[in-house]
Amino acid sequence: MPKKTDKRLRRAIALLGQHAPEVVVSENPTNVLYAANGGVVCGVDYEKLESLCSEFADPDSFRVYMYFNKPYSFVCFDRIEDAQSLKSAWHGRKPSWQLQNVPLYFAFVENMPEQRTHSTDTSRPEGLVLLNDFVTASQEHEFLRLVESSAARGCCLGKRSVFHFGYDFLYSTNQPDVSKPAVRPIPSICHDLTRRMQSLGLIEQLPNQLTVNVYEPGQGIPLHFDSSPLIGKEIVSLSLNGDVVMDFVRPTTDSHYSLVVPKRSVLIMTGPSRYVWKHGIAPRKYDALSNGMLLRRSLRVSFTFRHVSESHARRNSDEERDLPACTSPNSVEQKYVYQVYDQIASSFDHTRYSLWPGVVRFLDSLKGNCLLLDVGCGNGKYLSYRSDIVKLGCDRSVELCKICRCKGFQAYQMDCCNIPFRDETFDAALSVAVIHHLSTEERRMQALRELMRVVRPGGRALVYVWAAEQTRNNEDSKYLKSNRVAYMPELSSAGEELPFVVHKNRHPFEAADLLVPWKSSASGNKKGQCPGNGGKRFLRYYHVFVDGELEKLCRSLTSCKLVTSYYEQGNWCAVLERC
Repeated sequence: MPKKTDKRLRRAIALLGQHAPEVVVSENPTNVLYAANGGVVCGVDYEKLESLCSEFADPDSFRVYMYFNKPYSFVCFDRIEDAQSLKSAWHGRKPSWQLQNVPLYFAFVENMPEQRTHSTDTSRPEGLVLLNDFVTASQEHEFLRLVESSAARGCCLGKRSVFHFGYDFLYSTNQPDVSKPAVRPIPSICHDLTRRMQSLGLIEQLPNQLTVNVYEPGQGIPLHFDSSPLIGKEIVSLSLNGDVVMDFVRPTTDSHYSLVVPKRSVLIMTGPSRYVWKHGIAPRKYDALSNGMLLRRSLRVSFTFRHVSESHARRNSDEERDLPACTSPNSVEQKYVYQVYDQIASSFDHTRYSLWPGVVRFLDSLKGNCLLLDVGCGNGKYLSYRSDIVKLGCDRSVELCKICRCKGFQAYQMDCCNIPFRDETFDAALSVAVIHHLSTEERRMQALRELMRVVRPGGRALVYVWAAEQTRNNEDSKYLKSNRVAYMPELSSAGEELPFVVHKNRHPFEAADLLVPWKSSASGNKKGQCPGNGGKRFLRYYHVFVDGELEKLCRSLTSCKLVTSYYEQGNWCAVLERC
């Protein structure tokens, strides 16, 4: 080796020692090459360096590791002979595509720099477990052969290929289709893997549903919850053929966590990592790790295993036999409920502080140290009552959840029609002023069904809805007794067609489905007014319940019995007990 080349190589190795002291340089040939001057800051293109390596090895038999802020890279070959061939041919030479016209210097190393597998801005979500090298390379090959043989029978979802075993998966509701099991059972090749997981205590129940996703480089999947109550405790994902960075985001706090999921690894999501954190994969061709490494994506295959609760599926099927399927929220709820409450959350918080007497009586009836779920907790006014019981709140509005968290309450964003808790988790539950915001009978029924599903046998739930009858026994409710405001709200745009009649505040209801105004002020100085909305008027959707309507819904549930019902200040109320 010329003295000049040797001197420059020693200098490059010294630089590596400063950046990554854990890397061991070897005098003997290895399968890993350190490529000095082969980094992004030296003008080296990832594809060009990869093309250079492919002159000496099959593209599937090596991997280039590049850093966006370093003057070097690494190449890991399957065979030592291929690494030797590249070093012999190009050590000290200048490729024609090298933009800065500097030579490449190569050295054998025994190991790669430590790969930071996650971001450092927050700690790993609770319940998230990553097990590297859970399957061997030969086992990976067998799984990939299964994918190749099944590909023709898959379907396309966006740009990625998807196919299911055991049960189909409905992406419109993000849960398995229990009414129609998939044509194909889980392949036998998966049984040894899942039994091994169970024997190691990683999963409680053997999976009976499998979804296979095939991601081309650049493809991803949006952030989402995999929280269907039809699914058991764990979600297990086996990654094959390619590494990827998976993102986890906690909506209520905007916390973010990124995790490198290597090929042949198993990722297990339980508890908060599944129910509190959304997860997804960004659509890009390169992932930048926290230590500066650029991870180029290749084709990746994921096997996602779930256990579908067949008993829960049968119970739902019995109750839904005469009802259309409960679909995702429609445009009415999106526009006139969810979007509005996120905008008026601050004002709503300032006007909601009094406790309904009936709710207080219900809470007082609970035993100490019991576990209570408040579905649709709003600003958390009931989460502050009874410090001797454990309370969790949930609401569809992210902004209201943030307000609850600021008050020190445990509150999470979730949909009342798809509560992400296991069956029979809570001793009691509340649903106060919630289901009257749902726009169809099917969704109101589903909300009640979900409420009772998470309550243990013998546990009780209290439900409040707005009554159509605001006068009872010749006495007006407090709502009617308050100062009447007889205005029609201004529309956000001229000529906008509204789906329902707009209610006149503090007047008797004229329809079962209506839009109720909420006024904010430009200054927000007055109590109950929402700052920062420039005097806008918002419309909220309500379905007001007539006498007997709530009881009819409750009695249609087979999982519970109606204990009592009553009227309180313009609300119909019901207490249910889980059978």
